[in-house]
Amino acid sequence: SERELRLSAETTAEVSFALVSNLDEQTVLNEVLAQVEKLLPGFAYNVELIEDDRFLIVKAHRGYEKYGHDFSEYRRFPVEHLPLQWRVIQERKVLLVADTHNEDSWVTLPLYSWIRTHMCIPLLWKEQLLGILNIDHDTPNMLSEQNADGLRTLVNVAAVAIANAQLLDNTRQALNETSS
Repeated sequence: SERELRLSAETTAEVSFALVSNLDEQTVLNEVLAQVEKLLPGFAYNVELIEDDRFLIVKAHRGYEKYGHDFSEYRRFPVEHLPLQWRVIQERKVLLVADTHNEDSWVTLPLYSWIRTHMCIPLLWKEQLLGILNIDHDTPNMLSEQNADGLRTLVNVAAVAIANAQLLDNTRQALNETSS
């Protein structure tokens, strides 16, 4: 609809400015989730970044609190234990699970038993996979490929901002090591 297109354009403009003007990784990730929430209110969202090509680390989250989950546990996941995320890492494509109860590859952890709809969107910068944006809902069939298409620009801008923040952080660490 026209309203959805306008909201998407406004959100993309807001996030583009906010993300490229901020170089702190945590602030960037929190802003990404705030903007995703504007486009898809009522869901739960998290950003997992890849560490050592073997782990997904939840770096920012929003909306899970209402399900009693704050990520104080289960924050770091070995990718070999997560077949759906592994598929996203390998294929670098959006993955949509319309109903987790009908997905054989879905791994149900006790804290995540409420999730019925799940979407993974890869965060790509150039050819490098930085992480995954996950979107969850407690009702089946709440997401579609159209939702992923609507988030594409936001996710692309987010990936650039994350890469910039990581580059700045790596540069700071290198400077600190050489000055020590």
